[in-house]
Amino acid sequence: MILSICAKCSDQCSIIAKDKDGKVLVERDGYVPDLPWLSVPSSGGDYIEFDLDTDTGKIVGHKKLSDKTILKRLKEGINHLDTL
Repeated sequence: MILSICAKCSDQCSIIAKDKDGKVLVERDGYVPDLPWLSVPSSGGDYIEFDLDTDTGKIVGHKKLSDKTILKRLKEGINHLDTL
């Protein structure tokens, strides 16, 4: 089964990146990051939308990004994580 999930954040998306020990590496509030498998490109950063495959527990179409890339972009405050 595929679950389609959609939520509106209204510029109030909160992201906290933690290491394996739970230490906070970076926190960020604001727009939803522009990721092809997470957000709606035409939404202006307000919507989170994705499909979840319940058989695998994975997001459908997920594009793997390195931790280094994600942390760099979060620290810079850039929404377009997939452009590096």
